[in-house]
Amino acid sequence: MLTVGQLKEIIASAMPKQEEQPKPEATPTYIYGLAGIREMFGVSHATAQKLKDTVLAPAVKQYGRKIVVDARMAMQLFQNRKRG
Repeated sequence: MLTVGQLKEIIASAMPKQEEQPKPEATPTYIYGLAGIREMFGVSHATAQKLKDTVLAPAVKQYGRKIVVDARMAMQLFQNRKRG
């Protein structure tokens, strides 16, 4: 007769060890439209438009009237912008 703990040890020793896999980066979080940019950065509509066209341009994808922004990338770009 085996105890539960002994059975666990036997099973664990028989199983091949799995190496810890690095966690993949979390899926991108998206914000949508100028309203999303306004809400994220707390700016006016005009300022959100300027940010979309300049600082945040690499993070913005626009399909017709749909604007999709990668929020993580936008935040990094916004933090690294040159003030002037």
